[in-house]
Amino acid sequence: MFNKHSPQSSKRFCIYLTFLFCLTWFILPACTSRLTAPDVKPGVYGSLYKPKTPGVYPAVILLHGSSGVQPANRYLAQVLSKHGYVSVVLNYYAGVGGLPPKARGHKQWEKLTGWSSNVENCVKYLQSLPEVEKNRIGLVGFSRGGGLAMRLSGKISSVKAVVAYYPSLRFVRGDSIAPALLLHGSHDDLIPSDQIENFYYYLLDIGKTAELKIYEGAGHGFERYTKKRVYSPSAAEDAKNRTIKFLDKYLKTS
Repeated sequence: MFNKHSPQSSKRFCIYLTFLFCLTWFILPACTSRLTAPDVKPGVYGSLYKPKTPGVYPAVILLHGSSGVQPANRYLAQVLSKHGYVSVVLNYYAGVGGLPPKARGHKQWEKLTGWSSNVENCVKYLQSLPEVEKNRIGLVGFSRGGGLAMRLSGKISSVKAVVAYYPSLRFVRGDSIAPALLLHGSHDDLIPSDQIENFYYYLLDIGKTAELKIYEGAGHGFERYTKKRVYSPSAAEDAKNRTIKFLDKYLKTS
């Protein structure tokens, strides 16, 4: 498609990459379903998964990473619904937009406010459903979503547990975090594993409840089965099982 030796082809290739970048950050995040009624504002956008058997269940909100909702996010939500959770893969970019991973300054804090509001609105939405136990809600986040999940876990009283896959710590304050499970790869090239280990020991030092699993040889996005370069089947399977066990411990026991 592109001749790398042609200046014109190189220019077209740069334009093509720019288009893909814009598609990822601003267009694709809007391609999810509205879960709330049209007259409910602001709306909540995402994918909802419920257990097949009628009943009242704890709920889990899954928060995607910087590149938006991934198939692996939806897969985990489906798994959780089969284990007795009402699950939402939330598009917290909706109405706010994304942000490049290395963006700094006031823009990141403006986005953070909007993303946080979307998560809080999703909690309210779930609490309005008759099949949800209103005070038994968990957050599961990936990368940027992992950091957002930890940040909000101690600010929303109904959130009783948080699971963070290779979380960004940029927005996290350790003094206000629900019981946390941290899942990380030893070969993460975006967020060094020693940062997560240091944060884990800091949580323990200040009296917080936390668990940590470092997967030897795994990188950033190790559970993304559509990304063959980073996918680690063994780490993904173990992380899934640990996530279920951890959520069961804090959301299903009195």
